[in-house]
Amino acid sequence: MSLRLADGTVATAVMLTSNMTEGDYTAALGSFAHQGLMFAAMSEPEILDRIRCAV
Repeated sequence: MSLRLADGTVATAVMLTSNMTEGDYTAALGSFAHQGLMFAAMSEPEILDRIRCAV
């Protein structure tokens, strides 16, 4: 996922997952929650900081 920020820079996000069953992975894709999280991380620095601390 990529987007252009207000200052003209381009933000790119990649989310890697592991240890998910096929069913869990399929359910996660159907909810689109991961896209919302990625967008928030690219557009809201405090969200990115929270994610960075969790991994």
